[in-house]
Amino acid sequence: MLQFANYEDMPEVISIWQECFGDTAEEIKEFFSVFGDSARVCLWKAESRIMGQLLLLPVCLHFSYVGERKSSPAEYLYAVATKREFQNKGVCSSLLRDVSQLLQEEGKAAVLVPADAALAAFYESRGFKNCFTEESVWVEAAGRNGGGASEGKLIKTAVSEYEILRKDAFMDSAYVDISRTMLSYAISLCKKEGGICARLLCPEGEYGVLYRPLCGGQELYIQEITAKSCAEAVTAAKRLLAVTGAKRAMLRRSYAGKGMCLPEGMPENGYFNLVLE
Repeated sequence: MLQFANYEDMPEVISIWQECFGDTAEEIKEFFSVFGDSARVCLWKAESRIMGQLLLLPVCLHFSYVGERKSSPAEYLYAVATKREFQNKGVCSSLLRDVSQLLQEEGKAAVLVPADAALAAFYESRGFKNCFTEESVWVEAAGRNGGGASEGKLIKTAVSEYEILRKDAFMDSAYVDISRTMLSYAISLCKKEGGICARLLCPEGEYGVLYRPLCGGQELYIQEITAKSCAEAVTAAKRLLAVTGAKRAMLRRSYAGKGMCLPEGMPENGYFNLVLE
């Protein structure tokens, strides 16, 4: 049955997390230290044994309906895991079913990001809809006649400044607004892998960028650029390549797809922003 974790459950919660995702106990404890009570740990228990678990992190959906801006409270489902000895026994399906019912009773939507296509199919078979589409685009550096693509300046920025740039860029579209805590944690994970959080100043405007240098700085993995459209994001990515001297970049961009389980009137070309990866 569905239960919320208490203090006594946490050692086993950490053990299952380690077993399923490979993080160290210290990394998991840091997560709970950062999020505190804002992270609700949902357990599936039988005979006092934890069989599966997931975390709920509060977010907010913003969208347009009949020309008006609307918002809806939601929970981001994170670290969904089944203890190895209980896998393939319907534990995760039961947990997702009861958590979905709980959120419906609370008047909240559920948001999650499957790690791969197989997991996406698993969630879809259990009632979730593929509402957002992610695309990864290779962007090549402009040549010598790149039309002034080198015009730009990169300034490392604080989370608070980055958050403002994100809200300014995405608030008018289909937008999942995450908390400052969640954003800070996501940025810290990127930085631990050598990533950089910065403001990109260029003729087209000012953007927040979160990226990691690869291949000795010859390539970039751009986790996010706070641009409203794909074309604008590609232009900003070319500016970033020119400023950093990298030759090409993998630009990650996610946007609203069909929106079948989102509020009626959700625009199809909105933006689903960075979440915990």
